[in-house]
Amino acid sequence: DALALAVADEMRKIYTKELGPTPVPLTVLGQAVAEEDV
Repeated sequence: DALALAVADEMRKIYTKELGPTPVPLTVLGQAVAEEDV
């Protein structure tokens, strides 16, 4: 689902800003977000 992926990507960007440069695997909307497209 493209919309879910877009939302997950935006959420990951927000979390990345808040958490800093440390790579953290996130689970957004029940989906594990891999860092493959960083």
